[in-house]
Formats: sequence, structure tokens, C-alpha cells
Amino acid sequence: MVEVLKSILHFFEAVVTWVVTFFQWLAVKVFTLIFDALVAVLSLIPVPEWLSSISGNISGLSGGILFFIEPFQLGTGLSWIVSAYLLRFLIRRIPVIG
Repeated sequence: MVEVLKSILHFFEAVVTWVVTFFQWLAVKVFTLIFDALVAVLSLIPVPEWLSSISGNISGLSGGILFFIEPFQLGTGLSWIVSAYLLRFLIRRIPVIG
């Protein structure tokens, strides 16, 4: 009688373990699909003209200023900073997160 109860308990333990593992896998799969869709949507947004022309505007400066600007990659840094602030602005507009 005890052996039968142990086997039934082991069976239910295996079922519960499988169900928990399945729901963990399902949650990971759903979040992966959501974030893949979000990346696909964000990649469709075109880069603004003023943002892509920042490095072109910096190259029009005099040689003395460019001597200090070029090693620090100021054009790339400015575009990253503007992109980060824009992303922060967009994230703050999401009701659940912001």
C-alpha cells in the first residue's frame, strides 16, 4: 500500500514539474516573440535627417578644432546621446514602465 502511494506521489511530482517547466518555457517564448516584434517595428523607423548629418556638420569646422574633436569621436558620441535621450523619452511614455 505504501509503495503504491509513493508511486502515485512520484507521478504527481513529475506532472507538476513538467507543467512548471512548460509554463517557464512558454513565458520565455512569449517574451522572445514580443521583443523580436518590437525590434522589427523599431527597425522600420527611419533615422531623422538631422541626426544622420551630425558628422557632416562637424567636418566643416576648422583644423584646430577638428584636431581635438576627431580623437574623441564627438559626432558619434553626440548621435548616441541624442538616441539615448530619444529612447528614454519613448520609454517614459509607456504607461506600465514610465
